[in-house]
Amino acid sequence: MSLTLARSMAEFSTTAWSVVLQAGQRDSPDAAPALAQLCEAYWQPLYGFLRRAGHAPAEAEDLTQLFITTRVATGLVLRDLDPTTGLFRSWLLKCLQNLVINECRRDRAQKRGGGAVELSLDLEAAERRYLDAGSSLGAEQLYDQQWARTVLERAYDKLQTTYRAAGKSALFERLKSALPGQDDTLPSYDELSLSLGKRVSTVRKAVQRLRDDYAAAIRAEIRATVSRDAEVDEELRYLLSLFDKRLLHPP
Repeated sequence: MSLTLARSMAEFSTTAWSVVLQAGQRDSPDAAPALAQLCEAYWQPLYGFLRRAGHAPAEAEDLTQLFITTRVATGLVLRDLDPTTGLFRSWLLKCLQNLVINECRRDRAQKRGGGAVELSLDLEAAERRYLDAGSSLGAEQLYDQQWARTVLERAYDKLQTTYRAAGKSALFERLKSALPGQDDTLPSYDELSLSLGKRVSTVRKAVQRLRDDYAAAIRAEIRATVSRDAEVDEELRYLLSLFDKRLLHPP
């Protein structure tokens, strides 16, 4: 893992359960940003779960908004949570299911709003993602797959930001197709050597470093919301099982 990425990741998550713990410290200045991160990371998987569970788009949107603003953004879902609970994503889904069971539709408009963080939910994008997922998965499986997809996207975005901050935007743009899951085909090392003005051996090392940094960023995303270090590897294996492994493992 590169030093630059290590410093970047330290700002976001350095210990297991870190973001969840920060979000639960209501008097801390870190609480609101941590809550925002949880909202951004999980709202699309929650919406996908509701759609697959049989709720129409408008109803799923309403329930997602309600849950995010009154349960997640306010920190209410963290009230009875402690590190022995286990996987945060499982706890969050259970809380959503309880809300759906207990909440009357006529109460939703009255209870919406009042969240501790500002979050814009792009429900059109969430609906497109839901439709793109197909119909072969059950509601909980779809929730997990969309959670995994979000983990990968957030890790990719943080990796890109880190390279930009280090003045390596051009390098990242040339090499990003080497990352698993990217649609582009990586040019040959000879071509990259010529375009970057670097030796082939140097380019090979840069590609491997980028892949290693991406793997570290994925692990950091997972580590932020599990209660034990051992669960990082368990979650990573599960994440890989949700996708065609060719998309996630570098050649």
